[in-house]
Amino acid sequence: ALAAARQSSGWFARRRAEQARRWFEEEVRAGLLARLTGDPANRARMEALGVEVAEGRKASAEAAAEMLAALRSG
Repeated sequence: ALAAARQSSGWFARRRAEQARRWFEEEVRAGLLARLTGDPANRARMEALGVEVAEGRKASAEAAAEMLAALRSG
C-alpha cells in the first residue's frame, strides 16, 4: 500500500529525479578534480595557492576564484 501511494503521488519519480541530479553534480565534481590533479600545471598551481592560503597571504575565496579562473581560461 505504501509503495502504491508513493507511486501514485509521484514520490518515486521525484526521488529518482533528485538522485539523477546528484549523480550529475558528482560527475561534474569528479571531472573538475581530475582536471586539477591530472594536469601537472594545475596541480602545481593548486599547491602554490594552498601554500599562500595556509600562510595567510591569500584568502581562501580569492585563491579558489583564481584557480577556477585558470581552469576556465585554460
